[in-house]
Amino acid sequence: MTPPRPCRSFFRFAAALVIAMALQLAAPPLDAQSGKRPMTIDDIMALKNVGGASISPDGAHVVFTLSGWEHPSARGDSTLGDTHEMRSHIWLVRTDGGQPARQLTFGERGESGPAWSPDGSMIAFTTARGTASGGEAPRGQIYLLPLAGGEAEKLTDAKDGVSAFSWSPDGRSVAFLSSD
Repeated sequence: MTPPRPCRSFFRFAAALVIAMALQLAAPPLDAQSGKRPMTIDDIMALKNVGGASISPDGAHVVFTLSGWEHPSARGDSTLGDTHEMRSHIWLVRTDGGQPARQLTFGERGESGPAWSPDGSMIAFTTARGTASGGEAPRGQIYLLPLAGGEAEKLTDAKDGVSAFSWSPDGRSVAFLSSD
């Protein structure tokens, strides 16, 4: 006998919970002494955006992207330096709120489009990894990240990169779009 599937209201609640947690992570601290103050450039650089939320097949986790401004060569404090790039990284949180969200990816160019495998054992996402620039810059490819741990493995090597993808229902293959 298969277990009952969670209802839509549960999924809406879980999505709202993820957004609330991400906003709490992204909120710049207020000066406790003065309460309100004008927004500064540091506040703007600290703003984060939540996107690409996807609930696991068993309903226990949500994977999402958190985007913000990062310094290209920063280690640790990504707000240091003069030039910044908008990057998104993949985060995971339990739907029961029992643990804080944790960052899964830390790529230099960012990651996007996380999608659960049908069995919930892996997360597929797109990223452009590599150091070349200009016409030789790496194009977005699909990577698979096992939830049990380990590094993400590159799945595709499409010449012009991957623009979209979808798991097959049985999880044995991934279809993707790429321009000619």
